[in-house]
Order: sequence, then C-alpha cells, then structure tokens
Amino acid sequence: MGGSNLRGFEYAGVGAKDKRTDDALGGNWIVYGGSELSFPIGLDEAGIKGIGYKNVTINEPFFQGHFPSNPIMPGVLQIEAMAQTAAFVIASQNETLKQANVLFMGVDKVKFRRQVVPGDMLKICVEKVNQHRNVYVCAAKTYVDEKLVCEAILTAMVR
Repeated sequence: MGGSNLRGFEYAGVGAKDKRTDDALGGNWIVYGGSELSFPIGLDEAGIKGIGYKNVTINEPFFQGHFPSNPIMPGVLQIEAMAQTAAFVIASQNETLKQANVLFMGVDKVKFRRQVVPGDMLKICVEKVNQHRNVYVCAAKTYVDEKLVCEAILTAMVR
C-alpha cells in the first residue's frame, strides 16, 4: 500500500516465519521479522488479522523537523504503518497474491486520538473486513500502552 511492492519477499512480505503462541499477540500467530518492512508483523492463523509493532525512537529522521522542540510522529507515517500492515495481511491471503502488487487506493474515517512520541511502542492492528474481487477493505487501529492512538478504514487493490 502507499506504493508497497511485495514482490521478492519470501512469504507475503518477509523472511523468517515462526508459528508460536505469543502472549503479546494473545494466541497462535505466524510471526514474521527481519523484513523490508520497518517492523515485525504477526498474522492470525486465519490470515485476516495482522499486528505489527513499531518502536518509535528519537533517532527517527522525521523528528528533526516534526517538531524540533516537541517531537511528534507525523500522522501520515502512522497511516503508512497501517497501510504496510494491511498490505501484508492482504498479500498473505493466497499464493498468487504473494507475488502481486498491493496498491493503496484510499483512507477513510481517520481519527487521531493521541500523540505518538519518542519512546512509544506503536501497536498496529489491521483486520480485513471486506473484499470484492481484487479490492480489499481493512479496518486499522494503532495503540500505545493499549490506548487507542489512531483509527482508519483502508482500501487497497491487488494487481
């Protein structure tokens, strides 16, 4: 999404996968890490929900200008993190989609509830809620310390 191209990834977006029970994810998930994505992602066994974690550090280049005296993670980057997680969930639906391009089409009903600052761990939760042919709709929410930070409805097309 947002131009994400999943071609060349080993399995729907990343290298090593490890099926395990993970207390942080709350059940059996397939966990992926060490990818071209900027954070690890876990998929539920049904492949319709994904959770990613992004550690936000002061070393992020966007903090130099947003804002130097009050560093806040830009909302557009929070949406991009949701879009990358959604692209991963969509591409993992079947073997054909693993080699496809997931193209971001739209974002609706965006609400920002809190600021994300250095030291926060952003939890990105995405669920596929609808599909019509090659168009997918995902509900996405981000959390810090289990408090809702942002929510949005994302639409993507697979080509």
